[in-house]
Amino acid sequence: MSNTNNLIEIANEMRQLMLTRASTHTDFHLSSGLGIVELSIALDEIFDADKNKILFDVGHQRYPFLMLQEKRKGGQLQFPETNDYDMFCYPGFAGLAAASALGYAIAYPKNKVIAVIGDGALSCGETYEALNCIGELQANILIILNQNGMSITKNVGALSDGKTVELFAKSLRLDYKGICDGHDIDGLIKVLRQLKHQKGPLVLHVQTVKGRGYCWAEKNPTKFHMSFYPFDPETGLYEPNQDAVKRLFIEAMNKLETKGISYIEEYHDVYFTFPAMPTINRIQEAYPKNVLDTGISEQCCMTLSTTLAGLNKRVIMLIGAVFLTRCYSQLYDLCHQKSPLTVILNLTGVTHYGSTHQAVYTVGLLRPIPHATILYPVNLIEFEQMLDFAFRFNQPVFLQIPKENISMKNTVLSYGKGVLLKKGDRITILVIGGMFHIAFYLAGRYDEVEIVNPRFLKPFDYELLKKSIKKTGRLLIIEEGFRKGGLGEEILSFLKETSITCKTKLIAAADIFVSCHHYNEVCDEYGLTVSACEKAIQTLLRKTVQLSGLIEEKKEKRA
Repeated sequence: MSNTNNLIEIANEMRQLMLTRASTHTDFHLSSGLGIVELSIALDEIFDADKNKILFDVGHQRYPFLMLQEKRKGGQLQFPETNDYDMFCYPGFAGLAAASALGYAIAYPKNKVIAVIGDGALSCGETYEALNCIGELQANILIILNQNGMSITKNVGALSDGKTVELFAKSLRLDYKGICDGHDIDGLIKVLRQLKHQKGPLVLHVQTVKGRGYCWAEKNPTKFHMSFYPFDPETGLYEPNQDAVKRLFIEAMNKLETKGISYIEEYHDVYFTFPAMPTINRIQEAYPKNVLDTGISEQCCMTLSTTLAGLNKRVIMLIGAVFLTRCYSQLYDLCHQKSPLTVILNLTGVTHYGSTHQAVYTVGLLRPIPHATILYPVNLIEFEQMLDFAFRFNQPVFLQIPKENISMKNTVLSYGKGVLLKKGDRITILVIGGMFHIAFYLAGRYDEVEIVNPRFLKPFDYELLKKSIKKTGRLLIIEEGFRKGGLGEEILSFLKETSITCKTKLIAAADIFVSCHHYNEVCDEYGLTVSACEKAIQTLLRKTVQLSGLIEEKKEKRA
């Protein structure tokens, strides 16, 4: 057993390592880990991780505990580059820990299972479902509720203030202990030692501060929840060379807020909904009653938004595309009812958030649903045009936030119609998603390239495409999405079914889960690279040249 002074030194060292990592890496959530350092140390002191399964919900909280496990392996404190600790520790989608803990408890009934859940997880339906089952089965699980008043944003819901947690736990037949100071290492160790051998379902309620130990994160835990790197650890200020995609996102949100305020002033009954997505502070401050944060509860948010829109209210819902799968059934409900809801999608396509947070399935997920309109803008001007269109359209619209800011002539946005960004007569390049930079690179390398901007990914402008490939005879599709089930495959099928003769190549994401975080590395693993596209265009051109040569050769023989 370590003495308190040594443990405090370890806690300080851990926080410094996390701060250094967050200020220089894109794949790190900072505030959550800072707030759970002492609890992680206490868990490591009392429980043997090889015998007792310890799960963290959400995964943002896992870093300190994994650092301690690395220390046990190598004798020094270091940041883990990989994680094979447990099934759901890495994915870290909110609401998983309690249900996963129940699975472990059933499989290994003699071992103690610990589920550490942030209070943001108490806005997730899956957590309630799991707690209900745990209480019924009286499983041998210790549930540690880390109450810090936050999820990604300020926490919401009837349990968010902590006052009703004890009553709630007991109503589910869960033994309750709390509230404990989550930063008192000695106190936590004593409590955990008492609970270690107690059987049955327990709830230990601890109070912590999100961002603890780093003043800028304590003052603004949402800002440092998922930090924009690089930033200066001394001042907490982001450096000017911020990631271009994130800069575009900020600019798009600024335009959305300006438009949103004007919408509210004009129509009054306008609502902005989101499941814990902190992006529209100006609207919240000016019109708090028009903004509804449901917490980390995508299903609830989608159904709530669908109902409001169906009741002739104007609704704009914001959600990360990576979380659409959490409310897929509700997407069908939305489109079946044709509710005029505008859904703004962030984090589409390839991201730098690891294997679980890629959204290369977004278009393939949405396109099969009847009555869904899907828009992708190539720049901020198109984003504004499409926002106005979606806001006034009479059916569901899914509008993606642009990841590029491509220069183009301003043209009128017409339903279901694409435009040409560049004219040519040698090869057509159709881009689906944020890969237009590759198309323009290729246009600079090869003569007479025609670039198609579909604008509408559903309904798709087949007339424009047919007109282009009739002229060029060659088609390269670059799709920032899975090949299987994507728009590109549908286009190839359409060409075959309609007997349109054209040399084609489709570059799309491989059918894999990636193993890296950095954007360029993810693109490499998926095969969405400049070199792959250039090889494809060379093949298309070479095939045509070879075919042309064969035709001429046959003519000569006949002569």
